[in-house]
Amino acid sequence: MHICADFDTRVFNSISEKSLMPISVVHSTPKWIIVDARRVSHKSLLAYLARALRRANSGDYIELLVRLEEVQSVLDWCSKIQSEFISVETTKDNYKLFLIRL
Repeated sequence: MHICADFDTRVFNSISEKSLMPISVVHSTPKWIIVDARRVSHKSLLAYLARALRRANSGDYIELLVRLEEVQSVLDWCSKIQSEFISVETTKDNYKLFLIRL
């Protein structure tokens, strides 16, 4: 998809503007679930992660954009669901972008 060190968050902005929930699913094989959690509370982040997990199957990917202070929460969540980190990047506007394979 669009993992790179100079990732531009305009992709996530356009997704968020088109839907009420900042979760988008790219129906392909494997499926990509894109979650924009930059502007949500910690509690909402966990709810978004739970929703993303319900939409995913084994082998699908979750692309997740979060604030820096939520990194540990994401790491804890990933260890609980036994997922595989593909990459973790810091975006040029100082967010963390995770690519996770279920």
